[in-house]
Amino acid sequence: MPNYHIVLDLEMNPVSDSCCCTSKELKTETIEIGAIKIDANTNQIVDDFSCVVRPQFNRRIEPQIRRLTGISTKEVKTADPFCTALSNFVDWIGQDKAQIYSWSLSDYTQLKKECFAKHVAFPAAFLDWVDFQAEYPKYLGYSHNRCFSLKDAANLIGTTVVPGCAHRALYDAQVTAKLVLFALTGEYKHYTSRINGVMGPYSTMTYSIGEACGSKLAALLARMNENEESVVS
Repeated sequence: MPNYHIVLDLEMNPVSDSCCCTSKELKTETIEIGAIKIDANTNQIVDDFSCVVRPQFNRRIEPQIRRLTGISTKEVKTADPFCTALSNFVDWIGQDKAQIYSWSLSDYTQLKKECFAKHVAFPAAFLDWVDFQAEYPKYLGYSHNRCFSLKDAANLIGTTVVPGCAHRALYDAQVTAKLVLFALTGEYKHYTSRINGVMGPYSTMTYSIGEACGSKLAALLARMNENEESVVS
């Protein structure tokens, strides 16, 4: 059993087709790392990590990436290079056993390719990796072949993704951490039982609840959250 759960997110910038990258498979470079550390014994968030990374093969942040993330060329010019940023991140994870989570395996694949292209050893800490996008549907009774965007997955449990904050690594890691905790704490049982009470029992579905009942689910979860907050207050 791990001592910590690490929820990771990366932001990337395209590599120019004309660059002299040693690996032609490297299509993007990491320009930001964001992560959340969860104590596996208490299921409490205990720390976070965030850093901008200076790219090597394309020093210019492409306009579409600038618009999407808000990260500028000027900002990455003074940032640490990939090897230093990755080393700092691994130091932050620490020596205790940790399990890494990300929304899809794209970040894992990115790190593998980038480490190879930049002659950086792939960290042993990354070998225990969970694609939580693939794991998440089963907690709400969906078929294993369902695939949700991070925004849609968050909306399903009443968490709103703020447009102006999305696509920054730390923020997306925070949202993903809420979904991971939703599973780790058993909170998913509460939601599915409440949904079953309203909609009736369901078997494993090949469609999503959102497809079945549209905005009704979002309204239901919002009322549930409001009711629970009023009881607490």
